[in-house]
Amino acid sequence: MTVLNRSRTRRFSPSVRPDYRAGLGGGAKGGSELVVAGPPRPAACQSAGLARMLAQVSRSELTPERMDALLEHLPILRGVAHDPAERWEGGQRLPDGSFTLPYPVYRAEVLRFFEEAAEPWWTDYAYSPDAAAAMLDDPSAVACASLDQIRSMLTYCLRGERFCDGHWESLIRSGKLTSLLERLAQLRPPDR
Repeated sequence: MTVLNRSRTRRFSPSVRPDYRAGLGGGAKGGSELVVAGPPRPAACQSAGLARMLAQVSRSELTPERMDALLEHLPILRGVAHDPAERWEGGQRLPDGSFTLPYPVYRAEVLRFFEEAAEPWWTDYAYSPDAAAAMLDDPSAVACASLDQIRSMLTYCLRGERFCDGHWESLIRSGKLTSLLERLAQLRPPDR
């Protein structure tokens, strides 16, 4: 059976479950095949030094106007919090016996917010997904987050959809994303 999920393709024999603990060498139990698409990342992209340098450049580009551009989405995200996705697609069995995994089709307003959040000045290239998720799950951590911590959590929010369809919907429905933007509004320097 082949399971298709937009750009990711996984092939499994229907009678066996893949063993993800086997690592890169083992694949799945019972001879099933795990196909991972995409080119390997260049070594330079994995360098912590490069990540720190990019973070410094990005941080210096963060202006009150750029903060405002992101904060403009706050009332819009509050308005679509009950239903950030227009619909879910996928989940059908195809004629060849394979299944497509369900995925959300987000409202245009949600996509515009995440396009703005994807700008380099909002990206923390050296973020820790686990640390960012833990901060985002703790309302008291969000309430006192620094600008760098907000950037880390925004990076986690943005990238999470790549690994888990519906991640953005969950963040918006739970109010975590709006809480993060409310904290950003508190940190925005006043106009002169």
